[in-house]
Amino acid sequence: MLLVRFQYNLMKHAGVSVFLSSLRSNDWIFGLRSLCKKVCHQCVDCQRQDSRACNVVFAPLPSDRIDRSSPFSIVGVDHAGPLYCSDTGEKKHYILQITCAVIRALHLELVPSLPLNDFILTFRRVCALRGVPSVIYSDNAKAFKAASGLLQHHLGHAAPVWKLFPLNLLF
Repeated sequence: MLLVRFQYNLMKHAGVSVFLSSLRSNDWIFGLRSLCKKVCHQCVDCQRQDSRACNVVFAPLPSDRIDRSSPFSIVGVDHAGPLYCSDTGEKKHYILQITCAVIRALHLELVPSLPLNDFILTFRRVCALRGVPSVIYSDNAKAFKAASGLLQHHLGHAAPVWKLFPLNLLF
């Protein structure tokens, strides 16, 4: 077995027939063909080289994700938390996660609580930094539903399109 492996490495991982003929030029070994096949099949380098390409069919991306647009013009919004700070005692804090759907960048803002007023103040701060998005994806939280109606009322036709989805269908 050691002689066969040595010759296999010496022949630079050649095929079974080339490998077999090089061994038979010097020695005659009984059951050599099956031994050569076994060594070839156990070789990790040859397994990697001879493996089939992975042809996975991916689901088509939504047009919002593949159309060229500026960063943070199409976003996903969600809350994370609660977080407890040691210096504020038992007061809860939350994080507003804003994910860009085009370049997958992430913007995090600290929110004192979940009601609509705190969300609107935080969203205004984000819009001042990043610009008003054209499309917003979010789950069906009460603050997000109320904010979509409020933005539609105040901004009119310039309001972003707000798409509400169940929690498990977001980015």
